[in-house]
Amino acid sequence: MNFSIKTLRGQNKTLGIQDLLGILGDDINDEIVIGDNTYRISTAQPISSGASPVDWVITPLTVQASGQERFQLPQAILDPESAFFTVNNVDYTHGVHYHFDGTELVWHQAFALEPSDEVHIKYPITV
Repeated sequence: MNFSIKTLRGQNKTLGIQDLLGILGDDINDEIVIGDNTYRISTAQPISSGASPVDWVITPLTVQASGQERFQLPQAILDPESAFFTVNNVDYTHGVHYHFDGTELVWHQAFALEPSDEVHIKYPITV
């Protein structure tokens, strides 16, 4: 498994588990001692967690008029609990502040939305 890390000079560096084991162990002899056991660094392999990466759809929604309550969505949200509805960078709770009605998002008027508000819906792509 690789990960990206930024140096103090601002450069991105990609490292893997073998890089870390080499730093902690003996990279020349390809070994690391953990407790009473010695391991070959070159045999380290990632183990899948079974979780797959999530692709997100982020859709800006336009407030057409003050007090608007309904927003048309490009598609129905299949898993409402996985969606994030934000107004001016604040997340609101499904079932409390809004709900879905088919392909519409219905705002529960926690406050009146204005055309100057920045509104987004973010949800995972489902197959």
